[in-house]
Amino acid sequence: MRENFVLLKTFTNLTEAYEAQVVLESAGIMSGLENELSVQVLHASNATAVKLLVPESQLLLAKKVLQQAKFIGPQTVRELPLILRKLDNFTKRIPLIRKWQLLPRLFTLTALLLTLIITPIVISGMPDLRERLVHAWCVDRVLYRGKVVSLPLPSVYFTRNDCSPWYIHFEQNGSVSLPCVEKGSIVSMEWSKSKNGEIFLRGIPKEVLNYDHKSGELVQVIESDSSSAFYTGTYELSLTGNYLELKSDRIRIQAHR
Repeated sequence: MRENFVLLKTFTNLTEAYEAQVVLESAGIMSGLENELSVQVLHASNATAVKLLVPESQLLLAKKVLQQAKFIGPQTVRELPLILRKLDNFTKRIPLIRKWQLLPRLFTLTALLLTLIITPIVISGMPDLRERLVHAWCVDRVLYRGKVVSLPLPSVYFTRNDCSPWYIHFEQNGSVSLPCVEKGSIVSMEWSKSKNGEIFLRGIPKEVLNYDHKSGELVQVIESDSSSAFYTGTYELSLTGNYLELKSDRIRIQAHR
């Protein structure tokens, strides 16, 4: 990897810059001059901005060497604390920010680290789809193949003070109450959520006894409530703020809370 050269000192005298280079080379420190060629072409012995550059990894050592040779005053040599030197060396290995000053590098990495720590905490604290859905939703309208269904007025036993006149209630245990389209009562069904976020509604199976005319005996069978057939199916779920929409190939239910 190519070493990054940084500014050690700016000289106004080209001869003095050469002398500083000799001192550094005698200490085994590589160096280079910026603006040297332009000064030589102009045949000038002085320059307003002759920059002495050294490898970044040898900057502190080079400062000490020039301090001992009286090219740099004692006040200009300040060594970073050990922890900052380690952070400096570590962050210089990161390609996108290695040419930045130490402070911007540290600010950027700190912000990135905090983002990586806080984001999962915030996401884990947010309610999932099931938690948001389990609630009583006031029905705005029910559509069947694009046409609004006229729901009968509910019996007083099936009303809520916060919804008028109908509601949908999703329970944590997987049951859901919906308005019956034939009479003023509710339909109790089961609901489940698929991996792709869809909702499946189905009737709750019941054990009933039917008379078998061939055998002349009562036979136990399992069937679903016929009133739940209207809603049975798979629904796309749209849940935005306080608004809920369930949409199947036949039915669309719009509600709010």
